[in-house]
Amino acid sequence: MGTGEERYLHRSVRLPPGHGRARASFGFRHEQGTGDGRRAIWKIIWGCPAPPKVRVFAWRVVTNSLATWANKASRHLELTGFCPLCGVEREDGFHALCRCPLARELWRVMALDWNIPKVEAIVNTGPELIFSLLDPLDETARLVVLMTMWRVWHVRNEITHDKAPPTAEASRRFLHGYINSLMCIKQHPDGNLEKGKMVVLPSPPRAPESTAPKVRAHWVPPQPGWVKLNTDGSYIAATGAAGGGMILRDDRGEIIYSACRELRTCDNALEAELEACREGLELALHRSNLPILVELDSAEAVSMITAREMDRSSHRALIKEIRRLAESDAREISFTLCSRLQNMISHELAAYGRSTPRTAVWLTAGMDFVINLALAEKPP
Repeated sequence: MGTGEERYLHRSVRLPPGHGRARASFGFRHEQGTGDGRRAIWKIIWGCPAPPKVRVFAWRVVTNSLATWANKASRHLELTGFCPLCGVEREDGFHALCRCPLARELWRVMALDWNIPKVEAIVNTGPELIFSLLDPLDETARLVVLMTMWRVWHVRNEITHDKAPPTAEASRRFLHGYINSLMCIKQHPDGNLEKGKMVVLPSPPRAPESTAPKVRAHWVPPQPGWVKLNTDGSYIAATGAAGGGMILRDDRGEIIYSACRELRTCDNALEAELEACREGLELALHRSNLPILVELDSAEAVSMITAREMDRSSHRALIKEIRRLAESDAREISFTLCSRLQNMISHELAAYGRSTPRTAVWLTAGMDFVINLALAEKPP
């Protein structure tokens, strides 16, 4: 354990009626030089001027004790560990607070006014990523980061409990008022909050952004003699609105067809992904005689489609239909996972089909934004 040592705390735990009490041991590492048995680095959190409930929330993040879908699935409380909001990947603490589109949007609007790290630059180093994230920041930035994460988790819980979530802008205004009040109390501990008239010192200005070019993932054409089908689903949990988007291109990046559709009977994000895949594959089989590579940005959907065992989930009918379509033709058809940036056209088509709502197919063409994106993604 390096220079540290293992210490254990013991406390009584109440068991169900008739089972009495038991002693449980909780291990924690303690660094040399901290006589109270606590890691010195915890001062980053416990010394932050955030409210106690926010500091406790940060402790739960570090100890990986948030009720994420991944944690619940590991305890057999959920059938899958994938994010219930976007369905793109497993919902661990990093995904819920930094990777999910809901989280990224709030990080984005908060970074417009506060000197905090860009969410795209945050690296997943495990549950203790908060330490490495907060360590180089000043006290105000630490407060804003913890408050942002806490708010992201609150909004996520609102959605999973079937409540209407606040918009990112509403959350931004709420956090600004909350943070300014906390800073005012810290800077003017003897001030009269009812009368006001205290000046809150602003946070340091944002550091200039690096001018180094950023490498972005982009659509990759299929191998010669193949076509590539990209599909995506869009689902809003608060309203139940859903849509699907799909585009088929050859190895030169030429559009064979593009399509969007409204999904009227859809219960979650995963179902939207699978329905878009089924619809897109069915169209692709009629529009090309070449082998097909199907790309989705949902790891759960790809895993379910390519699994060898029989699917027993609530989506088994859709999975069975997709597999039937893939096996009904003599040509080779394969499924693979891609990033969101490599799936931008179908992503935008799915959002368009959901929001308009509209169902349409364009042969060898598409709407203006589809054509422009396809031209930008064409191989040289």
